[in-house]
Amino acid sequence: LASPSSSSSSSSSSLPPPKGFEGLIFTPQGDLVGEGGGVRIDRKSSIAWPSYKAKSPKAKIEEMKDEIIFSSLPPFRFRPREPINKEHYKISIGGIDGVYYIPDWVSEEEDQAVRKQLDMTPEHLWGSMRGSRKSIEWGTYTEMSSDYHGIGYTSMPEWINEISAQLTNTGIFSDLIHVNTARLNFYNPGQGIPPHVDGDIYVPKVAMINLYSSAVFSFYKVDSERLNQTEKEIHQRLTQAAATGSMDTEKLLGKPQMSLVLRPRSLVIFEGEAAKKYAHGVAAVKTEVADPKMIGPIGNAKLARVKAGERISRIDRTTITLRHIMHT
Repeated sequence: LASPSSSSSSSSSSLPPPKGFEGLIFTPQGDLVGEGGGVRIDRKSSIAWPSYKAKSPKAKIEEMKDEIIFSSLPPFRFRPREPINKEHYKISIGGIDGVYYIPDWVSEEEDQAVRKQLDMTPEHLWGSMRGSRKSIEWGTYTEMSSDYHGIGYTSMPEWINEISAQLTNTGIFSDLIHVNTARLNFYNPGQGIPPHVDGDIYVPKVAMINLYSSAVFSFYKVDSERLNQTEKEIHQRLTQAAATGSMDTEKLLGKPQMSLVLRPRSLVIFEGEAAKKYAHGVAAVKTEVADPKMIGPIGNAKLARVKAGERISRIDRTTITLRHIMHT
């Protein structure tokens, strides 16, 4: 790949690139504009490249504080994993290609170790997603405002790096398409996340670990013809709803095309069509019923040992979502 053109500012190019930003960044969207969050995006060519800016003294101090916090966390070791055959865990019910469910991917000992890491993570690092849940994003992350859509970078704690490394070892991710961004979501009973489609800046591959509580995770068909809107318009509407915590999009999309019952310590993977063509979300309820009439076909009924009509009562739940933001 060619280097960015000479039109990029000399002040930005003189700064060393942060980890994960080597080379050019490509995004399918051509309407991203401006500079911000460490990335400059070209409207015409849809090519984005880092526009590194020196951090303010205050930002450097905050980053140093985070590093101190991470170094004080207890040692964490995720057991080595061997490569797996995803086809053994493929969900073939519901007509959605690219969904996999692996029960007990996290051991009970690892579950407790992760809980210790979370318990020792300072409260100020958790952000609130408009009241719908608490959230932290580490690694490469996106920043959106009315002025720009950009990319930034923060360090990831070692325990997240350990988990990410095992996702590569198993072949779920690779050395090229590796985990470079992690989002932790904490849900109280009755909290959920509206159906949405992840942004185009993400590689269409998501690995999500579900901890501490069962929950129904649903996929929805995005029917642009029925809604008389373009697919892009619907995705933007869903993204806005997810950012604001609005659950109105459930009414917009109708009954799920297919649902999974996520058990504690399980891993769900969805990629390709499942990640880009279908919205996914979790209803904001305290109790759910495993009834296909309400939640659509249950894709992992056998793998998750779901009983017909089972009532699923939520307790506090945490998810770790691991993805790759596109860059080369």
